[in-house]
Formats: sequence, structure tokens, C-alpha cells
Amino acid sequence: MDRISIICCFSVPRKCSVIGCRGNYAPRKDEAADVNKVSVFRFPKEESRKQEWLRRIPQQLLSEDVTDAMVVCEKHFEPHFIQREQTCFRPDGMSFTCVRDTPVLDPSAVPTIFPNTPSYLTSPLPTKRKAPDDRRAEMAARDDKVLADWLDRDCVDDFENFAASVSEKTSDLHGDWVIVNKPDLVLFVLLINVATSLCPAVVASFKVWRDLRVDMFVGKEERDRCELSWLLGDEGKLTRWSQLPNICTHLHNAVNMESTAESTVCKISKLFKQLTSATKIAGDGDNKLSVLRFLSEQFSLLYAAQKRYSPRCLVIAFRLFCVSRTAYKLVRDTCLVLPHVSYLRQLSSCFNADYTTLTGERADCTYLKQKCSVLSEHELLCVLMMDEIYVSPKITYKGGSLHGFAMNCVTSSSSSSSSSNTVEAGTVQAFMISSVFSKNKDVAALQPVKNLDTSFLHDSVMKVLRMIENVGYKIVALISDNNRINRNVFTSLCGGVLYPFTVHPLDSSRKLFFMFDSVHLLKSIRNNWINQIDQTFCFPAASGSLVKASFAHLKQLYDSEKSAIVKLAPSLSFTSLHPNNTQRQNVKLALQVFDEKNVAALTEFGNRFHSQRATLF
Repeated sequence: MDRISIICCFSVPRKCSVIGCRGNYAPRKDEAADVNKVSVFRFPKEESRKQEWLRRIPQQLLSEDVTDAMVVCEKHFEPHFIQREQTCFRPDGMSFTCVRDTPVLDPSAVPTIFPNTPSYLTSPLPTKRKAPDDRRAEMAARDDKVLADWLDRDCVDDFENFAASVSEKTSDLHGDWVIVNKPDLVLFVLLINVATSLCPAVVASFKVWRDLRVDMFVGKEERDRCELSWLLGDEGKLTRWSQLPNICTHLHNAVNMESTAESTVCKISKLFKQLTSATKIAGDGDNKLSVLRFLSEQFSLLYAAQKRYSPRCLVIAFRLFCVSRTAYKLVRDTCLVLPHVSYLRQLSSCFNADYTTLTGERADCTYLKQKCSVLSEHELLCVLMMDEIYVSPKITYKGGSLHGFAMNCVTSSSSSSSSSNTVEAGTVQAFMISSVFSKNKDVAALQPVKNLDTSFLHDSVMKVLRMIENVGYKIVALISDNNRINRNVFTSLCGGVLYPFTVHPLDSSRKLFFMFDSVHLLKSIRNNWINQIDQTFCFPAASGSLVKASFAHLKQLYDSEKSAIVKLAPSLSFTSLHPNNTQRQNVKLALQVFDEKNVAALTEFGNRFHSQRATLF
């Protein structure tokens, strides 16, 4: 039989290089076998940290030649520098801690402890002061822990626990409250005339039932549970011990409150609010809801020391005043609380019947000038936004004249030298101003047009610019969508070649910038994407290669999680992915497709299903 030789190799642990230390040395005769068994650590490879170790170890405890094989044992390090455990995290987010087979050092560790040497050679590191943010976080965590402990103690677990501890927990209740403990309920009774010669009487009480519901009484009248919905919630259940003093104080105040006109008005106002909420929930109609709101406001104004009218009330009053001033005065003097006639005239003093249009001779607008006078200097810097709004063609009679004709379709009459409009407008060219440094926005002009062309729009833009500049605003930029006519207008303002800005046509010392609305550009990209063959959009990437984006991937992503509670792409909807011709003009639906959360959702969707590559944009 052949002999098989087995050679076993054992790794001998390195001995501590600090002179006088017996780390990993053989034990003496009277010592245990593992008394000197310790973990050892090499000198750092980083030169600065290595020099710090050499500076900390006394020279008389270290040989002159320091080699890479030299080690320092755990006896010379403070315990918090040695990491003996490791915390790991599972894919589901849970963590677990395990003991390391071989301890490791903290990156900032240095040897500071040298046993069996004079005490001055051992110099522990000073306690490192925590950063302000860490101290604040520690204080916040400590406060949260104190609050959590208090909330745990304050919680009422069940009726048995409540009935057994109610006497101890309510020893400091305000007033002469008496507690009656019954098998199925705990009764709290507020008595008066207890310490006098008069007959005691119950003025308030409340019951806590086995299911912890609370019923309240003032005298012989039961109070509605909604009075304490802010404290007990919609179910009206007692869940915390700290709610008891609040209930007692509430009923005590209700007993002491005198029945005054103010309290009665407050009660009726609350009933109006409850009726309004019930009507809104029942969905009985907007007309009934508007009437209730108007009556509630009228009741509040009737007893108000200083009358403040809501915008809805002012609109109703102004309409009635415009219809008949005599009827308005009669209604105001007999049955309704309405603003005084002089107050309505003061509100409407800034309006003028002789309004300004783009074709008129006047170049200023009374309303804009009035608005401009109350704005600060930086709020006068505005951008002018242009947009074409599609309207239903029709002619209306207002203010003694006909409206609705296109202003760019003027025909000359053969019988007279005058010209007239006979074409109904299909769109309205809107000019809006928006302050750059504030939230101030206004409509500068509305112009009904038909088949808008570049020359007419160019003239209109110049008239609007001149009107707004004369009022006091300063236009710094023009913004429009990427329509061909709008581009041609910008090009004509630049002198034939489109630039990002040009010299302001009304002030040569300023610049006028041109911008295209990015939201409308995204809408156009989405519409072109849907119109592509197989709804696959090809475009060049930054590297120069051709990249394909499939709209079907977004649909598959939506279909895969449309019934899920938590979604990777919550902004996607059926309407945004399958818009009809009218919905394709909706900007909000286009933004739902290009929401930034869809990028991460498509990446995760592509990683989850490797059969097809996800679309990124």
C-alpha cells in the first residue's frame, strides 16, 4: 500500500513589535495558553499616518529600523478604534450585525496605550468635539426619544387598562369632577355646590364606553361629538390619557359660557358651515351651495363690527348696481347687507368706458397705467408673451356695437370711402405681460383675427410694445411658441436673420431677447413622436450615433403598474398616452410624458425585463 504524506502548514501569528509587549508571544509557565493571544495590525502604508504612529510610539519602545513586517497589537489602541463587528444590509432594507473573524482598525486609529511603562508615555487622544450638525441631530434624536416614550405612556391600550388606571391618572383634574367606574363604562360627573349648604347639581358629564367612544352632556343636553373632532378624531374615541383634561376643560368652559348674542351667532355660523359641508358632500348642486355661502356671509355681516365683503359678494353687488341703482338701494336698505354706493363707485373708478384698442389713436391703457403706478421699479421689467387662441366664430352685441369681426380682414365699401369688417374671427391673438422679478401678470391686448400673417402680427407686436412702454413697463424679452409665423416675426425684428437678441426697437440702449416656450416644444415633440411609424422616434445622440425611442415602452410601463398602489411612474395616465386630437393640444398631458420620474422608471423597467431595451429621454 502506498503511503500518502500529508503536510500541514500553520500560520504563526505575528508578534507585537513594541518592545516590552508580549502580544502573541509564548506564555510563561504560570500563564494560560491564550493569555497573550491578540490581534495585530500593520503600520499604515500612507506616509503621513505612518509618521503619526511612529510619533505616538515612544522611541525607546521601538527598534530603529522600521520594516513592513512590523505590527502593533490591539493592547496599544483604545477600544473604540477596533472594529470587531460589521453591519450589513439586505436587499429588502433590513440590517444585521455579525462578528468579524479578524478585527480591523478605524482609519483614524493611532496607538496611544503602552502598558507596563511610565504613565506619561500613555497619552490618550482628546475627545473629538462633534460637528454642530451632528450635535443638533443628536439633540433632536434625544428629544424624539423623550417624546416617543411619553407618547407610549400616554396611550390608552384598552378599556380594562383605562378603567383600572383612571383614578391614578386623573388625580389632578380641574374642578369638582367625580369618577364613577362601572363594568361597561366610566362616568365623569362635574358637580356644583358640593362644599356649600345648597343642593348639589350635575352641570356637565361625559361617558367613556367599553369601545372608548365618548358621549358628552351639558346639563341635560347631549353635545355633538363633532365639537371635539379636533381632539378625538372623527370616530370620537379616547386614545390618550392627555385627552381627558382637555375634555373636562372644554365642558367646564361650556358651562361657564354665558348665552350672549355673540355666542349665538357663533353657533349659527357653525351650523351654516356644517350645512354647507353636507351639501357639498351630497352634491345637491352648485346653485344651492352658492346660496348657502351667500346667506352665511350675510348673517356674519349682520353682526360684524367691521364689515369685510368677499369678492363673490362684491361681484353680486356690482352686477345688481349696474342693472338698476334704484333697485340696489332698495334691496340694501330693506333686506340685504351690501356695500355702500360710494364704495362701489370707488372700486370702479379706475375703469373707463373709452377703452383703448390696437387700432385706436391712443397709445396708453388706463388700467395698465393704474397698475403700473403702484409697482416698484424692479417689477416693471417684464416679458411679453404671445399666443394664438382658437375661438368659436360668432358676432356679439355689447356696449352699443358689434364684436367678433377679424381685425386683419378689413374690406373697402364700394359705395363709400369707409372700410368695414365682415369676416368673423376664428382666433384671438393674445398679448400678455409677466414681471420678471415678481408674480405680477396681466393681459395687455386681445385681438380677434382670421388667417394671421407675418406682416399683420409684426405691426401688432410693435403697437403692443409701444403701448406697454408708454405706460411705464420695460419689455426685456418676447416669448412665443415655435409657430412659423412667430419665427418670421422674430426674424423680421432682427433684420432678416434670427438672433437670440436684437437692439430694442423703442430704446437703442437696451436689448430685446427672443425665446421660444419650451413647454410648447415638448408638446410638439410628443405629437410628432406619436405620429411616427410604429411610434418610434429616431434622433442623434450626443456621441453621434442614432438612437431610437419607442413610445410603446411607456405604454407597457403604464400597463404593468396601472393597478399598483405604489408606482414607478405615477405621472403617466391613459389620457397622456392615448390623447385624442383635442387632448394633443393640452400642455399638461405632454408634461406627464416627459416627467423626470419616468426616466428612472424606464431604467428600472428595462433592467427588470431584459427582453427589450428601455427608452431613455
